[in-house]
Amino acid sequence: MVTDEGGVHDQSFNQSAWEGLELAEEELGIDPSYVESQQDGDFAPNLETLLEADNDLIWGVGFKLADAIKDAATNNPDQKYAIVDHSFGDETPDNVVNVMFKAEQPSFLVGYIAGHMTESNNVGFVGGVAGDIIWGFDYGFHAGVQVDKLQ
Repeated sequence: MVTDEGGVHDQSFNQSAWEGLELAEEELGIDPSYVESQQDGDFAPNLETLLEADNDLIWGVGFKLADAIKDAATNNPDQKYAIVDHSFGDETPDNVVNVMFKAEQPSFLVGYIAGHMTESNNVGFVGGVAGDIIWGFDYGFHAGVQVDKLQ
């Protein structure tokens, strides 16, 4: 697994991905490893490090790794890759799996709860890095708030 800049102890995205691999180690017997990225320029070398370590599957955690994953997959067609929170659509290389979540759905529920619980009629949403993924969370949250107000 190659992290984005947050590292495996970010108490967020990278950490949950790493904890999932640790669980897969316990339950499925896989041999997980990771390389932490400190900056965008680390993505390609980190993918190369895991390729040289002869991993069966190399995960890129986050949309910021998209270009590096696509380049690595194109240059190493026999290696399997996966990327979280990005889809190459029709241009997905055969050796890449895109993993996308429907973030707007759980965010809708959180928005509904926030709208129902507010006493001031004010609620807020704090997202991460601006982009399609966070906007999906935001959309779901605000839609949930609005549904509660309609009732």
